Amino acid sequence: TLEALACGTAVIGTPVGATPELLSQLGNEFLFNGCDAAALANGILRMREELSRRGVGIRANCRRLVETGYTWAAAVERLEDVLYEEIRRNLKAKNRVA
Repeated sequence: TLEALACGTAVIGTPVGATPELLSQLGNEFLFNGCDAAALANGILRMREELSRRGVGIRANCRRLVETGYTWAAAVERLEDVLYEEIRRNLKAKNRVA
């Protein structure tokens, strides 16, 4: 999904796993309302309308989402935040025991 978005390709995803968290940043039209055939068909038709209405802007938004939030630098920064918070939590726990 991220690779497609980085290329400026609009992606429609099912509301499963991390897909909603990722695609909802672009708008609810990027998510199917379910996983059944009717939801997929409706989502495709809805996205087709959006693309004809906002085509070039959607492509730019897809690329921008990845370029600003999903770079290696951003991933490392988030990982460091999680690790430092875990270290702080463990230090507090050790101080309470001592």
